[in-house]
Amino acid sequence: TANITLIDGENVQIGVWKGYDSADAKKFIFRQTQDPILYPNDIEVVQTKKPKVIRDVSKDPNWVHEEDTAWIKSVLFMPINLQDKVIGLILLDSDKTGHFSLEDADRLQPLANAAAIALDKARSFDQLKEINSQLEAQLDENERLRKELKEQAIHDSLTGLYNRRYFEDLLTKIISRTKRTKNPFSLV
Repeated sequence: TANITLIDGENVQIGVWKGYDSADAKKFIFRQTQDPILYPNDIEVVQTKKPKVIRDVSKDPNWVHEEDTAWIKSVLFMPINLQDKVIGLILLDSDKTGHFSLEDADRLQPLANAAAIALDKARSFDQLKEINSQLEAQLDENERLRKELKEQAIHDSLTGLYNRRYFEDLLTKIISRTKRTKNPFSLV
């Protein structure tokens, strides 16, 4: 079984999982998606930024034994490093003791590197979408204020009637149109 846990500061989230078919495995994934936590081994991998293989979880002093993870016998932890920061973990679980080795970690490293790049691009895209959304909101607000200012500029604030500025603008447009069309124009 495998899952990718995403880490953003204090926020932890299981992003993707595969192969958790047994009832206990499904309970574990459900619990982790509802209230994700980092266990001692997870924390060690985040701090060291290096992969860790536990060939037999029953012999690991940091392994947290829980009812819904009793089926797990060996584990491979692979950090997803972006620059000098761990942004996630790839966790491979097995129901067989001794299933994983450091060679498996070496083979998994290119996937972790690709995941780091993909996650970074996804975060950058989300940030750009947020900035774009803020800019669009600001443009909408600017347009609303421009229209409001234009209305205030051509209406009397007390009566709401058109004012002298509106009359002068309208007169300039009519004179310009009269010259262009050569139609007669009179003003009373």
